[in-house]
Amino acid sequence: MAANTRAFRARYYPLKIIPHVDGSSRICELVRFYLRDVTVLGAWEGPAALDLQSHALPPVADLSVRKVAGAGYVIANLTLDIREVAFDYLATPRAPRLVVNQ
Repeated sequence: MAANTRAFRARYYPLKIIPHVDGSSRICELVRFYLRDVTVLGAWEGPAALDLQSHALPPVADLSVRKVAGAGYVIANLTLDIREVAFDYLATPRAPRLVVNQ
């Protein structure tokens, strides 16, 4: 499998939630980041197993997995380049609108 370098150029949007000491949200942001300086050292396809664990966030472990078709593996050197807050849920009183075509 040749590594799809286009996937490395994509934007990623993790949700960053950090609670305050009283349990309320102190930080609740959608953060936009990119990968840069990507050097793919190896890439291959192969068998995979899936183990979903229960935790306090969404009940992902309750999903029924019918079949694991396979997996792609990549070993790469890269720089995780955090750039900007795409949306701050606590600072903005209106409904969120994410702009992805910048």
